[in-house]
Amino acid sequence: LRESVARLKQADFVLGNDIVASHGVQLTPTAWVHTAADRKRVDPRYFAGKSAHCIAGIAYPEGFFELCEDLGVQVIRYPLPDHAEDYEDVLSRVDREQSDLVLLTEKDAVKTPDGAGLDIWYLEVVAQLEESFTALLASRLEAASKG
Repeated sequence: LRESVARLKQADFVLGNDIVASHGVQLTPTAWVHTAADRKRVDPRYFAGKSAHCIAGIAYPEGFFELCEDLGVQVIRYPLPDHAEDYEDVLSRVDREQSDLVLLTEKDAVKTPDGAGLDIWYLEVVAQLEESFTALLASRLEAASKG
């Protein structure tokens, strides 16, 4: 959460992929996207069986690592604090003998400098809301529009 737990009492809905949420959100991978200018796209299982340096500066990095493992990647973990900024330092520590493949979250990709010869990709995902939530939201919006 970015705000205090007390704010949950003021929310109409709490969305997430954890036990705090009242409605679930499932992140579904759609493609790995290369960070080079051509933005080449490949299937989410494209790197199955390959070792990769997986870097995640998000609230729960392990979730990204688990998702990569679910896609068949042999994960070398680089957890960073949420909103981390020093990606250049992390990239400089990548052991190219293990792999020159670097996989990131889309959030981390926008903060990552030129890969200095590394093969850097980010995982594009789509958030899918539970059907029960979309029906509830639609009914609340309809009620609100009627005044």
